[in-house]
Amino acid sequence: MSRAIDLTYRNPRWAAENPSAVSLFKPDEEWHDYLNADGFVDQYSITGTARLGTDRQQAEAFDVIVLPSARYHVTELAPVIAQLRNLGVSAALGFDSNSTDGMLAEAERFSLDCVRMAEYTSAPGAVLVMNDWGATRTYLESARRRGSKIIAKVEGAQDFANRETLRWRLPYTFADLVLLQGEFDEQNIMVDNAITVGSIRTEQILDAAERRILEEPVRPAVTNFNFAYGVHPRAESKWYRDVRDVHASLGYRLHVNVHPAVTAAFVDGRSSWPLALDLETSDVLISRASTAIFDALAMGRRVAYFRPEKEMVWQSVEWTTGVPSIDTPRELKEFLVGRNTYWEPRAGQEFLKKNFVSVFPNVSAVERVATAIASGL
Repeated sequence: MSRAIDLTYRNPRWAAENPSAVSLFKPDEEWHDYLNADGFVDQYSITGTARLGTDRQQAEAFDVIVLPSARYHVTELAPVIAQLRNLGVSAALGFDSNSTDGMLAEAERFSLDCVRMAEYTSAPGAVLVMNDWGATRTYLESARRRGSKIIAKVEGAQDFANRETLRWRLPYTFADLVLLQGEFDEQNIMVDNAITVGSIRTEQILDAAERRILEEPVRPAVTNFNFAYGVHPRAESKWYRDVRDVHASLGYRLHVNVHPAVTAAFVDGRSSWPLALDLETSDVLISRASTAIFDALAMGRRVAYFRPEKEMVWQSVEWTTGVPSIDTPRELKEFLVGRNTYWEPRAGQEFLKKNFVSVFPNVSAVERVATAIASGL
């Protein structure tokens, strides 16, 4: 079965001058296929046709099956599959009824082997996921009964102890081996068998920042409005009003990137750009706990972690004057007023590496992930 999808996107200045190009995203039909859990478009220009599970692929007994839950999972784990091949380990992407056209297109872009899980009968040595809960759980339970090891790569900012959501989710407690990003994961994840590998995406952004290929800021701030997943939903209106009023008091134009899973009809100043581009083109990110903070810091942008509702997920992190935890509108205003003072991008990047995402000299996250998987088979 073949599925085709086409998306073209340029840089934000070009898009602003050519608004018809933005309409290619078709928010009501295809937009969600290109967004990760924090509203990022992972590639700016994509054209692909994915062939899902040839007869040869269905018949092959792969050492590792990679089971994505979102398009950006394919993007992040595709280099791992290539590195596993270099280590003599065969791997394929597994798709099921929850897979999107965007995921399939990304598989084609990387020329990855794919299998249809409903018809794939071989028991792989391991199954690699970025979510060991939710839609993947049924297959993971079946795979474990057949002797497969379950390996999970932490996908970004996580509330490991469900402090905020009060859901019985307990992420990454089902897997046999968990691949951590850095210090926060090490201190907070409740498992016995774990290895710190860093973040493939963060390393890619750090590299782009080092090579100075990111867009330059064109606005004072972007607000990441993310009240998805039932985290303090009653606080969303006041949180937004606080940010809006601070912008008004400073004469700043409000620019809000709303998470695709959030309706929030009351929000004005909505951005039509992907969050990744909004981060590149803004001096400051204002956000609650989110992987967007990781990405902004990696880009060298200032970050205001705004938590007037006193969310607890990052309470163990030692925030600094350069990367502050802000509890009140007054503090947020003071931080934004000082945005033009000298800022060393490396300060934010080092804060990120110290607290959330480890970076290892002379070995990439891709290599560490692949080596951990191969060693565990």
